[in-house]
Amino acid sequence: MTETPFPAVSLELSRYDWGSLATCDGTAEDVPATVLALLAASTEEAARHHASDIDNVVMMQSNLFQSAVPTVSVLCAALTEDLMPHARSTVLWLLGEIVNADVHRSEVEAGRADLDVRARELARAGLWLFYRELRRGDPADTDVVLGIIQAVETDRARYELVLPQVDYHRRADNVFGLIDTVALVHVRDKRVLLVRTHGRKAFYLPGGKFEPGETDLVALTREVLEETGCALRPETVRPYGAFRGDAHGQVAGTQVRITTYTGEITGEPTANSEIAECGYHTYEEYSAMPETAPVVHAIVDDLHRHGLL
Repeated sequence: MTETPFPAVSLELSRYDWGSLATCDGTAEDVPATVLALLAASTEEAARHHASDIDNVVMMQSNLFQSAVPTVSVLCAALTEDLMPHARSTVLWLLGEIVNADVHRSEVEAGRADLDVRARELARAGLWLFYRELRRGDPADTDVVLGIIQAVETDRARYELVLPQVDYHRRADNVFGLIDTVALVHVRDKRVLLVRTHGRKAFYLPGGKFEPGETDLVALTREVLEETGCALRPETVRPYGAFRGDAHGQVAGTQVRITTYTGEITGEPTANSEIAECGYHTYEEYSAMPETAPVVHAIVDDLHRHGLL
């Protein structure tokens, strides 16, 4: 019997009925052959070409379709194979695209609103594959690997324990130009709660960076109290989405990832010694502001698209 070149991947591919899985324009029956072509590609250009073919089928503009979930499992299996460096880097890139994506509206309407959660859960099952890549892999892949880990890791203490073992690491709150934050999306009468700190012109969602060992909920609760004077009701907190882009007011190339949650608060938001202004704004009011933070603007636009503002 002839041995397949990528046995783990072939086994994982065989577990799914790809012809029954939804994509942006039909079914995923061609995904297995494209994955194998990516892994066998002799050049980086060819690997990227095949990865783009997969990306444009299982996703559309960073929105997932049903077929993206088993694709994560297959790509994790690929990381256990003896791959050429350009193939490994491309697999990591594709994984990063999927685990940081949202769910396509058509899939939500089809009753599959949890595709992003399921994709991250599958990637989380292979978490130590990514930590291995971070510690021993190509330094050129560091940003991509960190993006995957930050999307799927639920134990921040472990994250901060591993980072010191990476020779080229920076601080956990700004690793390789990525600032990881959490923020509250609180809408009242189609107005969103925003704050502005002293000395800044742009408004932000209440929130901020993590203190060592904090979970998302602990950090969010602390930041909301510090910036608005209001207590966050933990039983009402629900994930809204993660947004990433250029960090406002930072050196060129720095990016920020804002993981957002909805939730109810107790009390009336008020300015304090740290916050110059604190209040609710309509979409039109925010859009007319002379200076805005790009990622916050993207979140406000998303709220408007969904009819919340």
